[in-house]
Amino acid sequence: MGPILATTLTLVGANPSQGLWYMAAYVLGFSIPFLFMAFFITKFAWVKKYSYSVMKVGGGIMIAMGMILLFDRLTLINSLLQPIFGDFQGF
Repeated sequence: MGPILATTLTLVGANPSQGLWYMAAYVLGFSIPFLFMAFFITKFAWVKKYSYSVMKVGGGIMIAMGMILLFDRLTLINSLLQPIFGDFQGF
């Protein structure tokens, strides 16, 4: 939340006339996922059923990403995802 809010506030400072729209977009982008989960939490019963497996898979992904970052092999992920996303160079 910190860097994104800081960037949004920097944009507001650079262009005050558009500040309301920047902050509205930030607030909506931050709050919609929480509202969605609050309204539809009963529909996500499968999460509770498979939470142990989801935590194990998520932990494995975190360990794998940590090892990739440790050994500076992030270009490996770029080469694996290039057929899917094309030659994306970033924002």
